[in-house]
This record gives sequence, C-alpha cells and structure tokens, in this order.
Amino acid sequence: MRLDLLDGIRGHLLIMMMLAHLSWQPGMDALGLVHHARIIGLFDAEFLIFVSGLLIGILTVRKFKTSENLHRFLGQRLKKIYGYYILSALPFLALSTLKAVEEQSLFHDVPWAIFQVFTIQNGGGYSDILPIYLYCFVLLLVGSLTLARFGSLALLAASFSIYALSLPNFSYGFFGLGDAFMAFDVAAWQFLFFVAYFLGLHHQRIYDTLTGLSTPGFFALLATTGALLLWQRSGVTYHDVFARPPGLPDNWPRMHLHPTHLIRTLIVCGFFAVLMIRKHRLTSFATRSVDWYFNLKLVRYTGIFSIQMFVLHVYLMAVFQYAGEDMSHSSRIAFALFLMGVFLVSPFAFLKQKSLLQSVQPLWLRAKTRFGY
Repeated sequence: MRLDLLDGIRGHLLIMMMLAHLSWQPGMDALGLVHHARIIGLFDAEFLIFVSGLLIGILTVRKFKTSENLHRFLGQRLKKIYGYYILSALPFLALSTLKAVEEQSLFHDVPWAIFQVFTIQNGGGYSDILPIYLYCFVLLLVGSLTLARFGSLALLAASFSIYALSLPNFSYGFFGLGDAFMAFDVAAWQFLFFVAYFLGLHHQRIYDTLTGLSTPGFFALLATTGALLLWQRSGVTYHDVFARPPGLPDNWPRMHLHPTHLIRTLIVCGFFAVLMIRKHRLTSFATRSVDWYFNLKLVRYTGIFSIQMFVLHVYLMAVFQYAGEDMSHSSRIAFALFLMGVFLVSPFAFLKQKSLLQSVQPLWLRAKTRFGY
C-alpha cells in the first residue's frame, strides 16, 4: 500500500538533502541558491521525520489495524533500518580509520568509533537521521501498548513528556552514553514524529473536516496558514527557554528542535496540507502544479527507495569530501554537479534492479519446487 504523494514528498526532500549537504562544503554556497530553504527558510530532515510518522499513522489505521500487525511491521522495519544504518556508517568508519592512521592512534580511536556506531551513539557523517528513525520506532513499539489501552492522545502526551524533559538538556546524551551522542537531539525529534503519527491516525477526520468547510471557511483557513507561513519565514527569533550554555553551534535550535522551530515546521506542513487536500478552482493551478511535481517519476522513485537513496547520499558525500579536498574551486563545483547527477539517476537503477529480482524470483521458486530444496 503506497501513497504516491508522500513518496514524492520524501523524494523531493532527499534530493534537497543531497543538494544542501553539497552546498555546505567550502566554496559550494551557490548550490544552495536552488534549495527550497530559499523559499520556506527550513531544510529537510524535519519534514522527512514528519512524513514518516504521518505515513505510519495512516497505515496503522488503513492496513495494520491491530497492535500485533503494527508490532510485526515495526520489528521488520527496525531490522531493515539498522542494517542500512550500519551500511551508511561505513564511510564514516573508513575516514575515521584513515585519520587515526595519520595521527598514529589506530588502536585507540577506531575501536571506540566502531563501538559508538554499533550501539547507535554516533551515526557517522550525515547519517544521523537513520538512528532517529530507530529510536522513534522503538518508542512507538513500546508506546503502542499505551495506544491500545489509553488511546492516541495518551501516547502523544507521553511523547511530549520526553520532549519537555529534553528542553533543558543541551548535551547530546539524553538517550546516549554522554556528550559523544548523535548530532540531533532524538528526545526532541521523536515528538515531531509522534505529532505526525497522531495526525496520521486521525487523517480521515482531518480530511473530512477540510473538505467539508464552506468556501469562505476554506479561504479563511488558507489565508491564516499562508500568513503564518510568511511569519515563520520572516526571521523569527528563537528565545531561550532555559539558560543556554556557551559553545553551542549556531544551528542548535534546529538540532535540538527548539519549540519555535517545531512550530515553524508544523506551519509549513499545515499550509501545504490545506492547499492539497481541499480542491477549489481558484487554487487549482497551485494544487495541480504541486501534485504534478511530486508525481514526477524521478521524484517519486527517489521516495520509494528512500532508505537506499539516503545511504547512497552518505557515500557520495564521503567521496566528495575525500576526493575533492585538493581540487580547484571550479573542479570541485563540476565534481559536485557530477555526484548530484549520479544521485538523480540512481532511483531508476534501483527500480531496474528490483524489476530484475522480481522476474528472477518465479524461476527460483519453480526450481525450488522441481528439485525439492
């Protein structure tokens, strides 16, 4: 059961993530000029987490229906994500090993780096979003007991409690062994996941409400969410909830999902939800344009193979950082564009590989039946 629009949104976000990570490299600022952050002022990982929670909430209602089916899905998903997470961390471990060889600290640094990766204490370069998924799914696996007994609101309240406890904690160790945890504060990001999961559980009611609005009511809601969209884009100040210790990186409000950043993210999601769910002739051009873009094969296939594409982007970034270090500025730009091109054609290769495996499988099953193995 696939939801094409959500696949397309995920695909867009992954393409933009690759572009953003390239643009953050020295001398690559120009690539950021075509990133959607220029329009909405926000990046990608937040929305990937939101879409994931929303999708699982929808599937819980439409497909899983029982806690047993949800448990089975989450168990299978955790195994798959952990495997890809380890795969995504290999470039990080390789670069850590090369650095340790140069610094003559091979037997001191590398075992610790390996321990951190396998115990999900350090996701490695650019791969921290997969550990966020792992923690979110583990929490949902445990929290589904609450869901079955007390309902979705109690599950959301439990998630908010974890989020509230994380706010005064500026270190990376809320779920980890200390300050050498991942770049993202998982205790904060899991709340965004569960907000989306809650909305997914109640998606039919939300859909019925939006489609049932009168025309004036719809345009009032669209205007309100549009005004909020402009507000969140206008340089909103992140006021300190608690006294901030010195030395935090500039992007700490995002990595720790400051309440203002959480609200900004939800505003963007709300505006596009209103625009896409409720159809009206005066907004049909915008709705059709957005729908057309998210259903492009390139964008949708990238979303269908989202985990594979994410891992690929980690490898491509490792290649760029290692091979492009000594290049001239023009060569680095050309190399970055080449790697971006490799990324964009890869979902078609994954699709062809999947089709090949599906065609071979019946032959294998016939052979298994014929020869009895």
